[in-house]
Formats: sequence, structure tokens, C-alpha cells
Amino acid sequence: MEKGVVVNLVAEKGFGFIRGSQGAQYFVHKSMLSEGLGWADLTVGRAVEFTPRQGRKGLEATEVKLVESESPFKSIDDIPGDYGLMSIVRGEYTNPDKNFENCDGLAFCGLGTIGGRFPNNPILISMLREMRAVFDRENKFWFLRADLVPSNLDRIAELVVTSKRERRNQIILKCVMGVLGTIFAIAAGAIIIGCFVLLAALVGAGGGSLSSPFRGKISRTGNVWVGGNRIT
Repeated sequence: MEKGVVVNLVAEKGFGFIRGSQGAQYFVHKSMLSEGLGWADLTVGRAVEFTPRQGRKGLEATEVKLVESESPFKSIDDIPGDYGLMSIVRGEYTNPDKNFENCDGLAFCGLGTIGGRFPNNPILISMLREMRAVFDRENKFWFLRADLVPSNLDRIAELVVTSKRERRNQIILKCVMGVLGTIFAIAAGAIIIGCFVLLAALVGAGGGSLSSPFRGKISRTGNVWVGGNRIT
């Protein structure tokens, strides 16, 4: 059995889609529900448990049944806060282009970004779209109406967990890149120092050191003379 969340329903046709805990999308038909569960009991945002299988056209969910919500959020008032890459703020939103006039809801903003712009993270953006959140192109944040929050508590909790994980991955990547940069700098420095040491050794071996009292020279016949004495 796998756990997931109902993300879309076409009620009049009796089918919909469930997003599994690993992000995969599963097709569900009203004939695939477990015994005792009616199609009307299945709503968008509900947490479910199901048996996955490979159908003719893709992944399918069978033996679907409802499970108790595991979301730490019980109401809209529990949600506002800073989570990984984003900050969630409750307030009133006005946007004539989207027919919003002092509409109560949640704003999903970027945390630690210029102007609070929501991060360009395809995973987080896809999850917000599934919740039917709208994007404010001018101010670069997402807004979810308050009336849509109760049915999306599980998905908001999943969004929070994903945002924290993506932030943690960013920190790990920066640390790895920093370590690799340090190693590269040390290696490059060692190579440069080695080249200077080798060059100094070659100059010294040829008697060309500025501090040496002897000056080596090579005659036209290929003989080496040092201090007036032939050594080869």
C-alpha cells in the first residue's frame, strides 16, 4: 500500500488523479475504490491509501481508501511561518486582473530572495498549481484563497517538507562546491610552488644561481666548463 493525496477529480466522469508520496501521478476510477467508500467521499486534498499498479496507459491506483490526515496543520492559522526556501504569510490580496478584492488567503513568498520573489523551483511551483494557487507576476509570489486551504492542508504540509528538503540540498551543494574549490586552490598553489622549486633546482644545477661564484657555460663543442675547468 502507498499513501498519497487526491490532486484532481472529474466528478461527472468518475475519475481523477492521486499524487503518491514519491511524486508519481496515479489514475483512479470510481470502480477502483475500496469497499464501503463512495465516489462522493473522495475530495481534492484528501489523504488516501492505495495499491499501485501499472495499467495499459500508465500508473493506476486501486483499493483506494481514506486515511486520517497526517498534516501538522489543523487550520489556516497554523500555517504562516518560514520554511526552507519560502515564507508563508496570511493576509488580504487585491488584484483586479484576477478578480480578487481584499481576498483572505495565504501568500507564498521567497525566503532570503530579492524582493521576496518565490524561488524558480519546478517542484514547489507544480505543487502550488495543483492547489489552484495563482501567481502574481508583478510581485512574484503565489496566493491561495482561504476557502481552498482546508482541502489542501495535507498538500501544504507536503509543500513545507519539500521546501525544507530543497533548501537543505542547496546548502549541501554549496558546501560541496566550497570544499572542491578549496581543494582546487590548494592543488593549484602546490603546482605553482612545485614549478618554482623545479625551476630553482634547474638553475642551481646549471650553476646559474645569482649567488653562485661560478658561472657555468656550454661551449660550441658541447663541453661544459665551470670556473675555467672542463667537467665534460
